[in-house]
Amino acid sequence: LAAWSPSLIILAFGTNEGFDDALNGGAYADLLRGQIARLRGAAPAADLLILGAPDALRNGATNGCSADGKRIPPPSLALVRDVQRRVAEETGVAYWDWHGRMGGDCSADRLATMSEPHMRGDRVHFTNVGADWIGGVLADDLLGAYAAWKAGRG
Repeated sequence: LAAWSPSLIILAFGTNEGFDDALNGGAYADLLRGQIARLRGAAPAADLLILGAPDALRNGATNGCSADGKRIPPPSLALVRDVQRRVAEETGVAYWDWHGRMGGDCSADRLATMSEPHMRGDRVHFTNVGADWIGGVLADDLLGAYAAWKAGRG
């Protein structure tokens, strides 16, 4: 990282941890703080951005939120996002609400059942079209935030 001298490092993880029903929020927060400290040590001039875990669904539910009623968000996924948001605030790291920007709870089902699906049938992984779409949303949000920040300095 030191050789690259990045201006911005984006952290995007947490979905897999969200599928762990026994996830310890305190241990996850410690892990995240440790990664932030490691990256700040390796690239002290870089700003950091955490992409909050996106919406994802698990099979095997009854009365789930998916159109077929068989899928629900894994319960630890909300914990992951809460920890990510809290740790970002504590450590002065920017946070982007991926879950909210894709439509909130159960948006993975809507995105998977579009005429041109943006998520795969597993309701966890994006299709190429969906990756392009959410990447465009992130880019627009970053550029908009930068423009607002720049305008506020003038």
